[in-house]
Amino acid sequence: MENSIYYDRFAINDNCIFRKQLIESLAFSKIIKNSTENNTNILRTLLKYKVGVFKILSIASFLCVHIYICNIYFLGLMRTHLGYEHNDSMLIMLIVQGMVTILIPVFSLVAECVGYLKVLKISIPVIGMMGVSLFMGANIQFHSTIIFSLVLYVFGNSAVSACIFKYMFDILPAEVRCTGCSFIYSIAAAIFGGTDLMVAALSADHGSISISVIYVLMFAILAYVSVFHIHDKNIK
Repeated sequence: MENSIYYDRFAINDNCIFRKQLIESLAFSKIIKNSTENNTNILRTLLKYKVGVFKILSIASFLCVHIYICNIYFLGLMRTHLGYEHNDSMLIMLIVQGMVTILIPVFSLVAECVGYLKVLKISIPVIGMMGVSLFMGANIQFHSTIIFSLVLYVFGNSAVSACIFKYMFDILPAEVRCTGCSFIYSIAAAIFGGTDLMVAALSADHGSISISVIYVLMFAILAYVSVFHIHDKNIK
């Protein structure tokens, strides 16, 4: 494996198939060979790399929140507020997610050419605009706005998904990279990904979808700040 990790998260998930054919980078092999302690101390990692923890937590929380609220919650919103039939709403979201899957490798190639940070700096604001226009269109039942928002969702989500794992893995040094990233990402998914549908349900109970918009925007701003945040001096 080269020093850089695959952008495509689906390639990461399928690594087990090709694991025997992969060759570790010289930097990683040297660390493993010279390491006297194979187990990473999670608490020590969190305390030493505070900026890295903030950046990973921010981008992971943003990914979980916008996918759950703008995908799963909006699917229910199409049926309850917009009068779509169950099969029609499922077909629309199936097409949307299918396009996301197809475009992730495309944005991976774009990120290779222009840099994944540039792609993230553009795609995160796109997700923020998408959240506003998507739920605004649903609120006024303006279907053209909804379709436009779903197009933004396809491009924004594809771009973020193509770059996020490369971004996270570059934040922490090799000796704590896998354990640190997986632990922080799991925390973000459990806390924020597990509660965002509760926020969406609370929004629906009060007859307003503005809470969902604010929730998406809040994490989009947090992720955008983390991308521009200063580099952690502890990261070599």
